[in-house]
Amino acid sequence: MVLRISISLLVICQLSLGLLAQGVVISPINTQPDSSAILDLVDSTRGFLPPRLTTQQRTAILNPALGLTIFNTDIRCLEFYRGPIDGWYSPCPVLPQISTDSVNSVFGTIATGHANLIQIGNQPIVSQGICWSTQANPSILNDTAGVSPGIGSFQVSMKNLNFNTLYHYRAFVETFNGIVYGAIDTFRTSPGFVVQFTSVGNHQWQVPQGLNAIELLVVAGGGGGGNGQSSCWEGGGGGAGGLIYQSQFPVIPGNSISVVVGAGGSANNNGQNSQFHNIVAFGGGAGRSCSNGLSGGSGGGGGHPGTAGGSGQPGQGNAGGNGGSSCGGGGGGAGASGNSGPSGGKGGDGLAFSITGVSQFYAGGGGGFLSSCNPPSPGGLGGGGNGTCVLGGTGGAGQANTGGGGGACQGSPCSGGAGGSGVVILRY
Repeated sequence: MVLRISISLLVICQLSLGLLAQGVVISPINTQPDSSAILDLVDSTRGFLPPRLTTQQRTAILNPALGLTIFNTDIRCLEFYRGPIDGWYSPCPVLPQISTDSVNSVFGTIATGHANLIQIGNQPIVSQGICWSTQANPSILNDTAGVSPGIGSFQVSMKNLNFNTLYHYRAFVETFNGIVYGAIDTFRTSPGFVVQFTSVGNHQWQVPQGLNAIELLVVAGGGGGGNGQSSCWEGGGGGAGGLIYQSQFPVIPGNSISVVVGAGGSANNNGQNSQFHNIVAFGGGAGRSCSNGLSGGSGGGGGHPGTAGGSGQPGQGNAGGNGGSSCGGGGGGAGASGNSGPSGGKGGDGLAFSITGVSQFYAGGGGGFLSSCNPPSPGGLGGGGNGTCVLGGTGGAGQANTGGGGGACQGSPCSGGAGGSGVVILRY
């Protein structure tokens, strides 16, 4: 056995060195080594300092002995060699390392983000992926998309993004001992391509190559306003056309898709359906002529006669208002029911969307007739026509390409306003 101890260290520390058969003790006091130890270090002011190596230097050690111990300066922890299969082991938690890479293929409301898990560490990985937000410092509390845990490069699709919006994003890897994030980067989505079908009738649309989803708005034609009758003069407002919106509607690149734009109904007639592929928005219900009180049309689907107001196709609109003494109910809109008499026949408001890049209301109900009205009962926001106060006049027409219901009229004969035509709008 070879033992080298600095003479100056022996003088300064007054070490007592016991070279005994059972082991060696290095101590500033006279003591015996522990019987279980071949080397027993005793001190109350200093520690044991093993060799300090980088990971590269440690890896370069040839044929390390089982149990060989070093301090790894890269991970700042002790490491023990556990053999050729298990390799080097550290009792300290070693978190993984991950980098945030580029975003490409920004297509409409979908972007593809790339990242790289550089080092797994020695802790079980719970999840890894990319998180994003319109605010700075995104985290896993915001929107995320993940992949199966594993080292190396990976990519995810960030979906349901807004058009023309700046996003902050970064990679993440989650372990039981914490979350490690990559650097924060940004990207901006495109303004989007907008296609509008506004002409009543049948159309075809070819899905561009590389496109898998679109933003979609389908609005049917609005119902026509109700006419007066000889027995009672006041009509109900026409219901708005049915409205269907989907932020992510799947499409197949290269497919040809049938598109139908429904016409607005004439007085006392339902509007026509609009359709995109298998998505059908039902035409607004007609405003009713008086029959023991007056009924507004429905917000979607054919209106039902009677005083209760036409009920809409489920999920596409709201019911028309009830008729009352000397007034007709307002037509139902996509966002609200029509008002009932005798308080007034305002049409129900529609819903606002920014699919074209500008916020606009669609599918407002037509206004019913209100006795001695001044001003007349208004149509709902979204193209609903106003009811008229002019005896024998014509109700206001619903606005074209909004699916607004037609306004009602007073008198016999008089003419309810026509419903507005529908529209189909795509954005990608």
